[in-house]
Amino acid sequence: MHNKKYFFIVLAFLLIYIIRPHILIIMSPAIAVVSLYLVFSLKNSVLIKALSTIVFMITCLMIMQYTFSNYLRTDDISFESIIAYGNSSHRWYANAHSTVDISEYNIFMKIFTFLYRPFFESFNIKYLLSSFDNLIYLLLTVYLFLNIKYMKLNYMTVFNVVFLIVSIMIFSITIANNLGVSIRYKMMVLPMFFYLVVHIYKRKEFLKK
Repeated sequence: MHNKKYFFIVLAFLLIYIIRPHILIIMSPAIAVVSLYLVFSLKNSVLIKALSTIVFMITCLMIMQYTFSNYLRTDDISFESIIAYGNSSHRWYANAHSTVDISEYNIFMKIFTFLYRPFFESFNIKYLLSSFDNLIYLLLTVYLFLNIKYMKLNYMTVFNVVFLIVSIMIFSITIANNLGVSIRYKMMVLPMFFYLVVHIYKRKEFLKK
């Protein structure tokens, strides 16, 4: 049963790499952290844990190197490269209809823009419908943070938390200035977000019994 589960997990990552390789690079830190979490939670020798850590780190670096070279067109694996890519993407979207100027925003405002805008700032029917969606996401976020103590630490919650932090940071820097693109990319992080909300809700209800 466990072997079948791991097979589908590997298959899912392979499909992500084929279809959206840049998403896998964003997942790489989450995969690395979960792998290390699983390794160190097992009763293995220090040598096995050290070797596993080295293998995981090398694998993640290889994935990041390949994806940076082919997607960002750079061999510089650094936060500065992501910032530079974000600045260039802002120029690409500068003349788009759904673009907002976030050049003077701090990181928190950029995150809010990516996650919760448009937020009842236009009478455009499409943006108005999106605003109701974003209101629900905002309320769920508040619920999540108010009940974070009910989260149980396991490989799924660790993966989702790390992926959400990394992906939201990167998307907020790179594409948050275009609301239309943000809506599409937000769909990639919502499943992990909903998983955490449902997980916390179920844990809270279970502990009340």
